[in-house]
Amino acid sequence: MKNNPVFLYPDFRNLFIARVISAIGDKFFTLSLAWWVIDSGNKFGLSLVMAATFLPVVLFSPFMGALSDRHNKKYLMLIADFFRALILFILVLLLIKNMLSLWFLLLLVFFIYSFAPLFETATASSILPLTSEKHLAQATAVDSSSIGISNVVGAMLGSVFIAWLGFKGSVIINIFTYLISFVFVFMITKNLKTVSENNSDYLKDLKTGFLYIKNDKREILRLLLFFAVLNFFVSPILILIPVIIKFILVKDVKWLAVSESFFAFGVLSASFLMSFKKDIEGNIRLLIYTIFSFSLFFAFTALSKNPYLTSFFLLLCGFSISVGNVAIVSYFQYNIENEYKGRFFSLVNTVVYAIMPVSFVANGFMIDKINPSYVIILNSAVSFIIGIFGLIKFK
Repeated sequence: MKNNPVFLYPDFRNLFIARVISAIGDKFFTLSLAWWVIDSGNKFGLSLVMAATFLPVVLFSPFMGALSDRHNKKYLMLIADFFRALILFILVLLLIKNMLSLWFLLLLVFFIYSFAPLFETATASSILPLTSEKHLAQATAVDSSSIGISNVVGAMLGSVFIAWLGFKGSVIINIFTYLISFVFVFMITKNLKTVSENNSDYLKDLKTGFLYIKNDKREILRLLLFFAVLNFFVSPILILIPVIIKFILVKDVKWLAVSESFFAFGVLSASFLMSFKKDIEGNIRLLIYTIFSFSLFFAFTALSKNPYLTSFFLLLCGFSISVGNVAIVSYFQYNIENEYKGRFFSLVNTVVYAIMPVSFVANGFMIDKINPSYVIILNSAVSFIIGIFGLIKFK
């Protein structure tokens, strides 16, 4: 443990704590939001809400990446935390006055998540400055585990807060978590002012970053496109877990918290284990193998009628996703020069997440028309076929 980046680098530890705390609040908010919508029987509305959380990533990530490569990353993270807390405060006021409709909620969710790309790209390009080349792969895995830890804690307590405080209470908790995150980011002492800070044109910076990937990193560009197509069929699990609980297992919100906890624990345990593995930076095959395991276990959730068994399958799904994610992000961290990382990871967000709102809407439409089990099996089967293609294509 003493060689883990969290213990070796105090500033990286502050960033890790900030991400964990704010993401716990996010999980409270996301769970209560999803259940609030789906409990009304509005399956398609759930897909719209989830699409609203990812659409800003697609629209704003390229510009946020350029900002991250030009300006002090610490200040950018502080700005993101502050404005997310402010928008949530507005949401609470509307709830108190009983003035919140579904469409107004979608708009506010869109604004809240518009600042997520700023925080994420600033974080991704801060890992190396806050650690070292030697511990970069481990630090990447630790950074991935921050979301896993938050999801486990958030999901475990989610049903309690939904039943006790409701949607409004979850939003208030999320406000406080953003403010606590703000404090820990503020405590970072390392100068995160980039050497690329200048007065050049933002569009020129974006073009330079894209040409760098297009001309110098073509294999990575191909891998990104492969990952984006795959994500169309993997990402629906984010909206299908509540659907599984409500319409396949026919259980209440308690089982939503249980299943989300198992899924999150799978993500967390994989990230934690990978943080101690030192030779993952080039293992693309590992990503391919996790596609196969995810596809099988995801399909099993459609066939199971036992909530305990379904929760176990979701744990294995989360584990598979996390291992694959750490493998690919570590590969990117090692193969992209630091001066381009902000723009590169914003491109990753754009390419990978661009397909997700479309996927959510498409899957929302399907589960509204046909048995959700068939939708899950379809996504699983296509993911497996894509994995076979990747096994042949990427050596």
